[in-house]
This record gives sequence, structure tokens and C-alpha cells, in this order.
Amino acid sequence: LRGREIGTYVHSPCNEYVFYPYESRNGRTKVAAEKNINSEHTTYLRYLRAHYDRLIARGYFAKSRKVWYELWNQRNLENFRTRKIVTPELSDRNRFCIAEEDVFYGDTVCGIVPKAQSDSRISLSFILGLLNSALLEWVYKKTTVPKAGGFFIYKVMFLKEIPIYNLDLSKQSDRVKHDAIAKLVECILATKAADPAADISALEGKIDQIVYELYGLTEEEIAIVEGRE
Repeated sequence: LRGREIGTYVHSPCNEYVFYPYESRNGRTKVAAEKNINSEHTTYLRYLRAHYDRLIARGYFAKSRKVWYELWNQRNLENFRTRKIVTPELSDRNRFCIAEEDVFYGDTVCGIVPKAQSDSRISLSFILGLLNSALLEWVYKKTTVPKAGGFFIYKVMFLKEIPIYNLDLSKQSDRVKHDAIAKLVECILATKAADPAADISALEGKIDQIVYELYGLTEEEIAIVEGRE
């Protein structure tokens, strides 16, 4: 999945496949042994060997202990294997969507995986609704320095500062808002699946109103966020 393929709530179909020469051992990402690749993925190894000269010529590898077909900076395999939220690393607006299990992405995309200790009852759809809301886009743009052309950088160092509302699902008011946002997001996803060109602005507007309530904004503050003041 590439950054340019990510839109707000949805991404383009993934039509490319990646061979990732790593495996998970005791929760850690380790390079797969060449003999194991040969026995399980012979075609892939044949392809890699056909490009051996190009791979081994990577200068920085000469001073490392990495295997010739490794990546210089591999990512946690389990993060790719789980359902996650992704965003392009450069965008003029908040463009977050859900990527399913086994969807890999490159360095033009940043992924968000909820922490294991997070309340499992909190829906990924709810978090997605917050991230794509008018309020959190306004906050992000106010707290991040734009690049030329009005684009913003969406990297971990900035994303981790987004003020995600700390839900208390023991409170009925929080549960109601959580469920309402999650349901509206699921409706958006279903609408876009049926018609990628469908207008979802009305559904987005409903999410925005609930988010304003969740964060306790006044009418004056809402007007500022929406550019009416």
C-alpha cells in the first residue's frame, strides 16, 4: 500500500504483492534463513538471486552483519499482520483509513496499531472517526508545521501528540458516543464499498458533531474550528 493510494476512510485496492524475507519468532521479527526460503518459497529466492549483484552492491551493507537479501531497517512483522489504521506520510489533510491483516506498506505510509493494554472494547472504527474528524484535523494543522504547498507531515513524532479522547466505557455517555461514532464510520465504509464515488459529507458532519460534544466544545469554539470566525 502506497501513500497516494490512501484516501479518507478508504484506500485503493492493493494490486501489488511484496516478498518480506522475515518471520516472527517469540514475538520478534527475525530474518528468514536462506535454506528455509529455498524450501518454502523457491520462486522468490530464485528472483532474489537473479538480482544478487544489485542487492549486494548496497554500500552500507558491506559494514553490517546483515544477510544479503535483508532490508536495512525492517519493520515489526506483527504490525503488518494485524488490522491497523494507516495514513500517508505527506498530505494536505487528514487521510486515515483501516488496512486489514497482511496489508503491507512502504515508507510513504505510517501505521497506527492500538497498544495491547488498550481497552479491547474500543472500536478501531471509533478511533478512525476521531482521526478523520474536523476537530482533530484542525488541531493537527495548528500544532504541526506545514511544508511547501500546504502539505503536512504525518509521522510518529507528530501523530503521537494527537489528543485522542480518553474514553471511560463505564460511563453511559461515553459508551453512547463511542457506539454512535463507530456506527457512522461503519456506514461510511459500507457506502464507499458500494460506491467509491459516494458523497459521505452528511455522515462526516454527524461524526463531527458528536466529536465536538465528546471534547466539550462550545458553539464559539466550533465556529473557530469550522472557519466561521
